[in-house]
Amino acid sequence: MNIDIEFWILMIVIVTGVVALVDRFFLASKRAASGQYEKPNDYHGWTGLLRSLFPVFLLVLVLRSFLIEPFTIPSSSMEPTLYPGDFVFVNKFTYGLRLPVLRTKIVDISDPKRGDIAVFRFPQDERVNYIKRVVGLPGDRIRYDADKSLFINDQRVSLSDVEVSEDLRIKEATEALPRGSGEPVEHQIRIEMQKSASQGNFQAPFEAIVPEGHYFMMGDNRDNSSDSRMWGFLLERLLVGKAQGIWIHFENWKPTFSRNRLL
Repeated sequence: MNIDIEFWILMIVIVTGVVALVDRFFLASKRAASGQYEKPNDYHGWTGLLRSLFPVFLLVLVLRSFLIEPFTIPSSSMEPTLYPGDFVFVNKFTYGLRLPVLRTKIVDISDPKRGDIAVFRFPQDERVNYIKRVVGLPGDRIRYDADKSLFINDQRVSLSDVEVSEDLRIKEATEALPRGSGEPVEHQIRIEMQKSASQGNFQAPFEAIVPEGHYFMMGDNRDNSSDSRMWGFLLERLLVGKAQGIWIHFENWKPTFSRNRLL
């Protein structure tokens, strides 16, 4: 079962906020009139408990909705960059400030760039968060060939530092995604050489033009990733934020900081 945590935090804030207002402006005056309490504005009973929780949950909502949100890597789709058990912190304001739950952008700050690792709402189930790399921007022509070569605007994306496993099954390389006039963004990708490039409901060669207001997302583990090759383009509205770094890793339920780094 998928739970929209942001929605429920907002509901708790609303409930505790209403209770706080009722207690402050109505119940407190009744306590004062009764003469039973030396300080009628002090918190009392269950209303006092909810009133005291209001600022705590309000702070959590603000931090989680507008600043930073933790995210746990659930699968191997971003290996060898991110591994299951990695905990990353997500910058929520990089791509603009959005209203919680409604996800309406209220302040425009910057747009995603090629090479960014972004967390977003899965288009087929918006209660689920996904994490992938931004590969295609609005207007880009994306092509993924049967030999697993990636082309952006008819230019092959270059690979370097290629390493092949001893059993010739796994190839890892440094991919350089073009980034306009600036330096390319280099990152590691993994390819399973014995797997066909065609996966799920897409057939290689795959070619598409990214429409306006959308992005093309791919996992670094190219043969083990459910991404835009299968479920289509990502609508800008579904962006959650930019993954900035790994802050802790859990392996066999044991925390370690050996993988801490910025992304």
